[in-house]
Amino acid sequence: MIIPRTRNGPLARAGSFSLSILLSLATGAWAGPATIKSSPPLLKRYVVLSDDAATAAVKNGAEVVCNTKGLKAVMCPASVAAALNLTEDIPLHAMDSTANTRVLATRAQEMGLTGRGRKIVILDTGYNYLHRELSSSYLGGRDFVNHDDDPFDDNGHGSHVAGIITGDGIDPAAKGIAPETGIIAGKVLDAFGNGFTSDLVAAIYWAVDGPDGIYGDGDDFQPDAINISIGTSGTDLYPAGFCDSAFPPLTYAIKYAVDHGIMVVVAAGNNGSAGVAFPGCVSYATTVGAITGSNTLASFSGMGPEVGLVAPGVGLYSSYLGQTYKTRDGTSQATPVVSGIIALLKEAFPNASVDSLRNALLTTATDLGATGTDNRYGYGEVNACLALGALTTNLVNVALNLSRSNNQVIISWPATLSGFVLQARTSPDPTASGWRTVTNPVVVFQNQNTTTISSPAPNQFYRLNWQ
Repeated sequence: MIIPRTRNGPLARAGSFSLSILLSLATGAWAGPATIKSSPPLLKRYVVLSDDAATAAVKNGAEVVCNTKGLKAVMCPASVAAALNLTEDIPLHAMDSTANTRVLATRAQEMGLTGRGRKIVILDTGYNYLHRELSSSYLGGRDFVNHDDDPFDDNGHGSHVAGIITGDGIDPAAKGIAPETGIIAGKVLDAFGNGFTSDLVAAIYWAVDGPDGIYGDGDDFQPDAINISIGTSGTDLYPAGFCDSAFPPLTYAIKYAVDHGIMVVVAAGNNGSAGVAFPGCVSYATTVGAITGSNTLASFSGMGPEVGLVAPGVGLYSSYLGQTYKTRDGTSQATPVVSGIIALLKEAFPNASVDSLRNALLTTATDLGATGTDNRYGYGEVNACLALGALTTNLVNVALNLSRSNNQVIISWPATLSGFVLQARTSPDPTASGWRTVTNPVVVFQNQNTTTISSPAPNQFYRLNWQ
């Protein structure tokens, strides 16, 4: 769906002006002889990539409506844009708790991981910070549509997305993947779910640099991920490859976030075989498709080599407007499942890099469809528990300490992350089968797990394995 231009900026005022004329005529009041007035020129939104072009546009009557790193957006007539060779701003729109169990987030929660101390930026229609499921997680935000600091949701899409990440579970069916994660909301879509790419670019830099636009000082949000459950349709779809050159300012913005340690998780879009929506087709994004409850690809899920993962995206129940809840389908709903899992992983491993997180998510995904990666499922369905295990294997150096006392072996190791089990085998080959789990009681003392094995079998080797 292409964004109706009459709902944006000056056009909304022009529309209400026309309506007032009709109403005055309908009253039958006489105001003198009728005169024919020419209609004001139709205004559209365009991007300019240099200060000189912006200055020239303003001199020709254009209004600057967005100003961020690398670009400005202006409203002006098509004739001005044509004379200055301006590019039209790419329109965006919204992409429309069983998910916890299906992606094994429940097991991570049982280990005590809830996203505590982590932050996610959601760029969407806003955030219903008055909802009972969402109020505890709100950390502030910005409205890029109305240009103020109140990103209150007047559509519902952003609040539904947020609840999938951070719903408190007051209604148990609406509990989020990481319910203690803090949310910073950037409203980039209006009440109709429509917006522009230039505002999204500005919002990404804001998410990284903080309100003052300067990275590395005290007002930086330092989020773990940016969730973008929005995208394009129509001709702005990419079924065959990445789109980094389609709109370079957005590609640069996403890369900027990734380079600063923030994963950018983007919906694949709801256009099926027509291709992956923009910006999900940007190579630096982690792009998410949607599957049904039977682990088959949802018919609407965008397809293409850009898809990295899939997650549940059909029939997800979450917070909405007012104090209501709603069940919705879409890659918009699948995307925050992955963002919520990132919050869980970062709680366990706060220093994990983007590369480590991405590698853990992709390599542990449950393969669906054709063997290996494919254009429908990417690497497969995200698996929170296995991704946590991959990070544990790669990032935790756990040493076993063995000592003998009479006819006993005493084994101890650091009481770090739960999920490790002690295993034994007669050969030290870690790749071989036959490792058996040691079921002796484990006692925790002074941050050490300790177990005692009486009369151990000869030639035993021990290891810790994360399960």
